[in-house]
Amino acid sequence: MSLIIATFAALALCFAPAPGAAAISARRPLRGSDTLVSAQGKFELGLFSPAGSSDGRFYLGVWYKNIPGQTVVWVGNRASPLSGVASAQLRVSANDGNLELVGPTAASASLVVVWSSNLSS
Repeated sequence: MSLIIATFAALALCFAPAPGAAAISARRPLRGSDTLVSAQGKFELGLFSPAGSSDGRFYLGVWYKNIPGQTVVWVGNRASPLSGVASAQLRVSANDGNLELVGPTAASASLVVVWSSNLSS
């Protein structure tokens, strides 16, 4: 549990928005192919498809922004890839305040939660 909390604390510090910058909130989810860039411009958070992949699977991840080629350093929904990004959202849950990724999967064309920070208060 402490490793999960440490991971999210590190992500929060890396992606702390600069004044006036974009952020994820209950009213403003990250949609489709939108991304967030860390305050120092070194990391990017968003949906990606692995380089060279043509199977239509998409993952929530963090990668280095300014390194040639995609170097992914964290993947959230490794076990449950999305089948598309057009309707996908990374949002704050209205129920419990957790960060959650919703979108279509190979098993369901409707929006389902495929990943959640799943932290209890």
